[in-house]
Amino acid sequence: MISRRGLMIGAITATGELLARQALAKETIHIAVLYPKAMGRQETFRHFFSALKEAGFVEGQNLRVDFRAAEADPTLLPSLAAELIASRPTAIIGFGSPAIQALHSQTRTIPIVMTNVSDPVGSGFVQSLNNPGANITGVADFNDVLLSKRLELIRDLLPNVQRIIGLWDQRRVQNPNIRRIRQNVVDIAAKMAVAFEPVVVSSVDDIRHAVEAARAIAPIDAALIGADSLFLSKEVPELLTAMRMPTVFSFRQSVFDGGFASVSADVSEQGERLAAVILKIFAGVPTASIPVEQPTKFHVAINLKTAAAMMLNVPQTLTARADEVIE
Repeated sequence: MISRRGLMIGAITATGELLARQALAKETIHIAVLYPKAMGRQETFRHFFSALKEAGFVEGQNLRVDFRAAEADPTLLPSLAAELIASRPTAIIGFGSPAIQALHSQTRTIPIVMTNVSDPVGSGFVQSLNNPGANITGVADFNDVLLSKRLELIRDLLPNVQRIIGLWDQRRVQNPNIRRIRQNVVDIAAKMAVAFEPVVVSSVDDIRHAVEAARAIAPIDAALIGADSLFLSKEVPELLTAMRMPTVFSFRQSVFDGGFASVSADVSEQGERLAAVILKIFAGVPTASIPVEQPTKFHVAINLKTAAAMMLNVPQTLTARADEVIE
């Protein structure tokens, strides 16, 4: 029986199998990876390497991989990007818009493969999804769709929800793409007859004060967390749980760290699509002509232990729809 991943790899292009064989005939392939934070090398990349292995590329044999992680400090990304670029890899994978921006500002020749980027066209990384036009392509996660699903999850949990806050990293609020996303959340929430208030913080230590200040104005029913590296810290879900704030995160890992719930692009599909793009580059297909892959599956994780700690009653209908439930 052919696996779904095998079908995806086989369908990279009409001549995908031939291209993969041509790539295998080359010397050892070198990939560089730039993370905002290591987080155990991301679940996405476990599926990514599994897909590459099926195509004949094995790390430590004919595949060299160099990792760099900024450990939630975006100011380190430019220097880490420079290190990876200097190693002259076949391709560089960047995790998130800040990583892609750091890479894009320093090379226009080495193929850059993005993942976890919500709006690659609006961010100026590609000309269009079908025809990127330069040295960047990859996998987009379309944050608008994810934002809608996160708000819907809150409404399903709290049918009478009236006010939601969203936490954003102050270092990125002036980014035009981030401003657009924030406005989109406000608009989506308004259609649900829910008030949404963006709250800006500059550090993890700011979160308690920011939430308490917002609560002093009016009751808060729930919170959303933006996909910023600042919020990858384990302290964030722990703090919000201690404050009894039902929170939906952008990262699945946050639920394992004690957060209530997350809605994200499906990591297995994300890894497989990322591998499909990389295999095309290995085979010599110009990055400018490789369409940006788009997610079709989404992953919902719910932590019932956290819900109990916050005295939340999670309906069985909600847990039945979740992809992952922590008990």
